[in-house]
Amino acid sequence: MLFGFVTENAGFEDTLISIWCFLGVGGDVKPTLVLSLPHFHVVPRTKDHTVDMEHLLGEKNVHEEVLGMKFRISPDAFFQTNTPATELLYRQVRDLCRHGNRSSESSPSLSSDVASSRPAIYDICCGTGTIGLYLSKVLCARRCVGVEMNQQAVEDARANAQLNGIEDVEFVCGRAEDVLQGQLEEEEESGGPGEVIGVVDPPRAGLHPRVVQCIRRNPHIQKLIYVSCNPEGHQTLGNFVDLCRRPSLRVKGTPFTPVVAVPVDLFPHTPHCELVVLFQRTTTASTHTQSSAPPPGDESLVTESSAPPPGDESLVTESSAPPPG
Repeated sequence: MLFGFVTENAGFEDTLISIWCFLGVGGDVKPTLVLSLPHFHVVPRTKDHTVDMEHLLGEKNVHEEVLGMKFRISPDAFFQTNTPATELLYRQVRDLCRHGNRSSESSPSLSSDVASSRPAIYDICCGTGTIGLYLSKVLCARRCVGVEMNQQAVEDARANAQLNGIEDVEFVCGRAEDVLQGQLEEEEESGGPGEVIGVVDPPRAGLHPRVVQCIRRNPHIQKLIYVSCNPEGHQTLGNFVDLCRRPSLRVKGTPFTPVVAVPVDLFPHTPHCELVVLFQRTTTASTHTQSSAPPPGDESLVTESSAPPPGDESLVTESSAPPPG
């Protein structure tokens, strides 16, 4: 169990004495109890602030099991509070990673055929690495790269990789818009076999536009899983549009097509909902034609729906007119 106490500098000693009296100094305190005291120093009229934490007793972290894997949680780390729903969310991400794969129904093994098609996972805004590590395990990924700007979260992610015995994984600390391009260039130089799957789980503000452009410009990423905690947000919808819009002077690279969207009720009895969207790279032909044929391998997408075919710009603009040409 983890308890966090937030105090101001003034009267801190009195607060500490009260805590010790409440716990009973020298009493029967379980070793798994974690107490932290964050102190916020907010400079007036600026956004600068520092957070100091003092560990009082017990273990410095707690652990949570998700889908048979063990994850370390630091006092200031982000971790989903609804574990059963989180497991459902991660399974949906796994299934969308396998969507369209001929061998997805068979159990993965390390035979030569399967090993040559093991994917590389790029977990963008990875936090403590939970999604990337889970996918690395169940998909037998040849490589997993996590990008996260919070240093403590990166340290937790590295510890979680060791806890679960997962190798061929790397966690990079930095803003995704600053470090992702370099990581993808390394992937391109390595020229490894198999597909490259991108997974993004950004905060409510969505992805930085530079991250979207970086993903679009990299032809190796043919499949992108977007996990959104704010699917109706302006920035999130802007990300969807920029992923799918036709190439232009501003937007480079072959566009993606939204294929499957799955809502997950992560917070029951609230208006909030997670949305998991699978984007697949649009084929070159479909960007210049109005063919209603689905992407190769996705014949299951042929329905009686009136939705426009992949590549139709009416998906991403306010105009109902068909694309030129």
